[in-house]
Order: sequence, then C-alpha cells, then structure tokens
Amino acid sequence: MAVAVARASDDHTLGALVNGNLTSARLLNPRLPFDPARDFSPLSLLATAPLVLVGTASELAGADFLRAARKCGAACNYGSVGVGLVGHQGMELLKARVGFVATHVPYNGNPAVMTMLLREPDARQRLFNVGWQVQATPHRPTAVPHAFSL
Repeated sequence: MAVAVARASDDHTLGALVNGNLTSARLLNPRLPFDPARDFSPLSLLATAPLVLVGTASELAGADFLRAARKCGAACNYGSVGVGLVGHQGMELLKARVGFVATHVPYNGNPAVMTMLLREPDARQRLFNVGWQVQATPHRPTAVPHAFSL
C-alpha cells in the first residue's frame, strides 16, 4: 500500500500507515521504491496502540518474569512479526534496559506469533513477545493471561 500511495499523482490519495514500520523501512531496505521522509506528509494521528509484553499462560508475570528472563539466558526466545518491526525493536530495547538475553524468532505475521503463544511450547522453550495490546487482549485471561505494559 505504501508504494501505491507514494506513487499516486492525483493529490487526493490517502493512506493509513504504521509510523514505526514506516520510520524503520529505509534502514531495513535501502532499495525501497519510495522515500518515507520525502513521499509522505502526515495529516493526523489516527490512533495510539500501547505495546505489552505477552507470555504463555504458564509464564511468570511482571517483575517475576524479568527476574526469570535474566536467569534463562539463550533458552529464552521471543517472537515478532518480522525483523526490524515495532515488536522486534521493542524487545531489543527491553533486553538492553533490563539486561537479559533472548533469541529473536521472526514469524510470518501476528496470528502465527499468537498461535505459538497459545500452544504452550514445551517447558524447555520459553516464548514471549512484545506486541500491541489490542492483539493480545482477546486472548486474556484464559489462554495468554500475562500481558503487562512496557
């Protein structure tokens, strides 16, 4: 969609884009067919979406989770909807600030990440993700009860 909006010459084509993804697009792909800074003009903020840390139903929550993550080391994995996108960047920031190690596992979209969280990986594999609250909320409190604000 971003390419179609960037190439439109009719002066009235509008697009709704995710700011975080658009901001990092040029860094992730220098050969983009558009320049995010030159080809788009913001008109309005449509919505905000807080990020939450989401774990499987058996995962610890809050400060207990962060303590466990520090001890987990390379056995911890986190899923995201793709390399360099908001969830990936959010988790990397959290890892740096809190001081733990976890391996990034990119999935093909949010449904795949949430499916993995709902399946309760085996006890040797810890999986969590940073995602938008609106995506995690429908699964609470029965399947993915541990979502807390970042």
